[in-house]
Amino acid sequence: MRLLLSSAFLLLIACPAERPGEDPAADGGPAADAGSGTVDHGALAQEAVTELCQFIYGCFGESRLMQAFSSLGGAPMGAAGDCAIEVTESTEAVAHLAAALDNGRVQVDWDAWNQCAATMECSAALNEGSRGLPCSDAITGTVAEGDGCFSDVECAGSGLSHRCSSEGPQCGRCVPLQAEGEACDEEDDCRAGLTCPEDEDGPQVCVAAVSMLAAGAACDAENGPLEGNCDMWSDLICLAEEGQEVGTCTEATFDAQAGEFCFLFAGVFCSEGLVCPMTFMPDEENPPTCRQPVAAGETCLEGEGFAFMMTPCVEGYYCNEETMVCDSKKAIGASCEEDGECAEGSCGDDGMCGAKPFFGDDGRGDYQLCP
Repeated sequence: MRLLLSSAFLLLIACPAERPGEDPAADGGPAADAGSGTVDHGALAQEAVTELCQFIYGCFGESRLMQAFSSLGGAPMGAAGDCAIEVTESTEAVAHLAAALDNGRVQVDWDAWNQCAATMECSAALNEGSRGLPCSDAITGTVAEGDGCFSDVECAGSGLSHRCSSEGPQCGRCVPLQAEGEACDEEDDCRAGLTCPEDEDGPQVCVAAVSMLAAGAACDAENGPLEGNCDMWSDLICLAEEGQEVGTCTEATFDAQAGEFCFLFAGVFCSEGLVCPMTFMPDEENPPTCRQPVAAGETCLEGEGFAFMMTPCVEGYYCNEETMVCDSKKAIGASCEEDGECAEGSCGDDGMCGAKPFFGDDGRGDYQLCP
C-alpha cells in the first residue's frame, strides 16, 4: 500500500488541471487572474490536489474489496468528500506544487494533462508495475541532474529516471534512480517499471516490477489471497486449493446473505450492510456466516491462536483482542497497536493514535528554493 500512496503523491504534486469556468490563456495554459494577467498557481494547485485526492479516495471507496477489508477492522481510506476539508493551501503537496510552478521548476502541458486526467482509471493509475505515473508525459521538471532541488517533481525525468535527494526540510540534488540490477534499499530508489525486492535474504537490486494480474492468471498464494498481485481494483483475489502455493486470480463475490457462508480465502463476501467474521481455520460446526456487526460492549472474538473467529464491530468501535468485546475507537494521543483501533484511522510509529494523514503530506515542511 505504501507504494501506491507514494506513487500517487508524485502525481499529486505534479498535475494541476484546467478548471471549469476559467478561460485558458491564449497559449493553452492555465487561466490568469482577472485584471492581473498573472496565474494563481496556489488556487490551481489546491484544486488539482483536491481532485486527485478525490480520485484516489474514490478508487478505495468504490472498491468492494476495500470495503470488505475495512469491515474486518482495518482503517478506512476515507471518502472522496473528505478531500475538500483535508486539502488546504498549507497542505505540503499544494504549497510545494504552487511554489515549483511559480519559479518555473515545473511545467505542465495543460491539454495533455486534461486529456489524461479525464481518462484515468484505478487499475492503471494504481498499478505497481507502472509506478503510478500515467500522466507523466504532461509534466516536465526543469532541474538538471546534480542541481539543487526540494521536491522530486522538480527534477527532469522525475519518477522515471531521477529523484531529489532532499531529506526533511533540507535541499537536495537531482540524482539518477537506480537501473535494473543496481543496488537499492527501497522501492523508490528504482527507475520507473522497476522495484526493490522485499526479501531481505535475497539480493537487494532493482528488478522488473510485475504489473497487476488479470482474471485467470496464475498468482502466488503463499501469503494469502490479498498478496498475489491480482488486480484488486477489478475485485480479483488469488484463490488456491488448500495447501497449494500457486493460485488463480479470481473475481470475488459480494452477494452472500444473512446466515450464508462467507470466507476471505474462498473469495465469498457479504452483501452490503452485513459483515463476515475473520478466521483462518473455519470450524465446520460453526462456520463463518454473514451477520450484523457486533454492538458496543458485546463479544466479538471467539477461540484462540489460528482457530479464532473475529466478528467486526459497529461503526466507531473496534474488537479489543484483550477484552474480546467491542470497545470505542481511541482518540488522538491514546496508545495503540493497529490503525483500526484509532478513531482517526492512524496508529503512528510512536504507538499513539494520530490524525488521519493525507498522503500528500511528506514531512518536509515549507518549500525551499534550492540553489
